[in-house]
Amino acid sequence: MTFRIVFRNPQAGPVFKQRMRDNVLRIARAATAATNIAAKEIQENGRNSIKTSGRFGSRWVQGLKVVVDPKSVRINKTITITHNQPGALLHETGGVILGKPLLWIPLSFSGVKVRAADYPGGLARVNRKGKAPLLISIREHKPIYVGLKSVRVKPRWGIRTIARNTMKQYVSYYNANLK
Repeated sequence: MTFRIVFRNPQAGPVFKQRMRDNVLRIARAATAATNIAAKEIQENGRNSIKTSGRFGSRWVQGLKVVVDPKSVRINKTITITHNQPGALLHETGGVILGKPLLWIPLSFSGVKVRAADYPGGLARVNRKGKAPLLISIREHKPIYVGLKSVRVKPRWGIRTIARNTMKQYVSYYNANLK
């Protein structure tokens, strides 16, 4: 369907065009401001969710990035949420990590924060009948790691829910910035 607008007054066309340009710019500014507010809120609440969901250090918290594209004043915007740490999606959605053949998990009482391959002082493997094998410290003669075939990770962060709830507020952000 096509509509044709004809102005009988020679001044009406340019005035209409200028008013439309002004309105488009006003709408684009409001959309840009609303999108930036939403992105900032998603990033702040997402990082807070990561921080409070377990033993995640600053690299996990700061690894969450929320970017608005394009940065210039436009009506159409895209918010992209990413994380720079490998395995981050697993903490958002949950899932299973499979060992190759085993995952060496530090025992809770060991206080170890390094991978088994990087453990100082050496480890000895102890195979137990019917139970998961252990890696024992050669120096201290204490179990440090347990070998598991797989580990199930529960969803922890809820960043998708945060983004959905924030975007439900988008209209109010937009209306507040429409001048």
